Amino acid sequence: MKDPQNITIALLAASAAILAALLVFTLDSRPAMADASVRAGDYVVVTGAFGGTKDLVYVIDVPAMRMNSYSINIQKNAIDLHDSVPLDKVFGAAR
Repeated sequence: MKDPQNITIALLAASAAILAALLVFTLDSRPAMADASVRAGDYVVVTGAFGGTKDLVYVIDVPAMRMNSYSINIQKNAIDLHDSVPLDKVFGAAR
């Protein structure tokens, strides 16, 4: 490892690994922002944005302890299920 070329290659490889790790973690952290909410019976409906480019509707089913998020697919002219989260497992709530 005394050769300056080997030291340069090792430093470049380490720098590339650190930059790749930073890229993976920054691409995965997309903020979700909620706006106004409406509660009707057993459901809470909230509009919001995801990543600044996608509008979502969050629907919380209180008895089932589940939150679904839906987005509009313009190409298919349909509403797609974006994500479904069990709230009792996420927040550790007991029934």
